[in-house]
Amino acid sequence: MRFRTLLFTLLVFFSTAALAVAYDHSSVSYRELAEYYAGKGNEKAALAYFAKALAANPADVLTYQSRGFYYLSRQKTDRALEEFSQQISIRPTDPAGYLNRGMLLGSIGRDNDAAADFDRACDLGSPDGCVMGKNAGDAAAPNRGAR
Repeated sequence: MRFRTLLFTLLVFFSTAALAVAYDHSSVSYRELAEYYAGKGNEKAALAYFAKALAANPADVLTYQSRGFYYLSRQKTDRALEEFSQQISIRPTDPAGYLNRGMLLGSIGRDNDAAADFDRACDLGSPDGCVMGKNAGDAAAPNRGAR
């Protein structure tokens, strides 16, 4: 349990730092409270603050990303997939959403879908997407057409 909490905290910290963008301060504060309560294992409070953050700023992709990682840490992959997909729909030219969703899709055996997301991240300029796309493509090769 501690490992998952640590992993969640590190993912949120580094992802947030990598995507530092000016946001409505109230949504950032609510997201930070959500992450705090998530780290403490208080699911009810964490989800309430994620909801408040999105009410304050429905286009805050970092909150969708953070809530996606939260659901992922709780092994709620369907919910995490929804969050990462929402992240993409709000900011379709940002490779981060495609990388997040691609990693999730690959972890649940949807290699073709993962490869497509990594390819899209690569097309958007992400070197990580290019490397991960090649690896996912190799894993999906028997089921996938020529790349």
